[in-house]
Amino acid sequence: RWVNHVYRGHCGTYHTRVAWGMLRVARDAQHQELEASAIAFLRWVLQRQSPSGFFPLTGFWPRSGYSTHAISYTIEGLLGAAEELRGEPMEAELLASAQRCCDALTEIVLRGDPLYGEYGPEFTPVTTRYVCVPGTAQVAWCLLRLYSYSRDPRHFEAAERLLEQAKSMQLMNPDTPDLYGGVPGSWPIWGEYQRWRVVTWGAKFLADALLEKERAEAARFTDVREKSAARILALR
Repeated sequence: RWVNHVYRGHCGTYHTRVAWGMLRVARDAQHQELEASAIAFLRWVLQRQSPSGFFPLTGFWPRSGYSTHAISYTIEGLLGAAEELRGEPMEAELLASAQRCCDALTEIVLRGDPLYGEYGPEFTPVTTRYVCVPGTAQVAWCLLRLYSYSRDPRHFEAAERLLEQAKSMQLMNPDTPDLYGGVPGSWPIWGEYQRWRVVTWGAKFLADALLEKERAEAARFTDVREKSAARILALR
């Protein structure tokens, strides 16, 4: 794990997103030491995942619960790193790890429970008072990106539900025109994550998820078309 030059002196599993970037740079620059450091950190993260899919230390500092924003960072890093390591043995490990976490979040969404702002071990809600809006959009992105590998319709359906929730929390009729289209940190806006703030990264993550949905929908259309063509050929 990393102990130097980390935020608040805390090494969290969300640094998988850093490892993803390191891998991309290492591959482009043919920097073997950088690549080895990223892979070693990813292995450290994989070893800490619980059977439920939950990652301890998934946050910006040690605490009992972690925001969906930080949980998503961890998944994003795993998926991105898997893409960089495509065709290598570790790709399957990273995807399986990301899927375990995503499957747990998918179950929460599809059984109709709100995706609350913070979770603890075994994905037990730490609070039921607010939703982390950027985290909701990020989880949707993760599920849609995972769908490109899994083709599991549950991942797509859960992502759609989360996107509708995130869009419903976007400020489309604010009293202040400058806030139009803004995404609050929490819903309600006085929730614990970025209380009373409209955050730039919220809009960014929502846009990312909407674009990813377009790609996923195109993939679904292609799948349906190919299956229909296969059925027609089978009838000949």
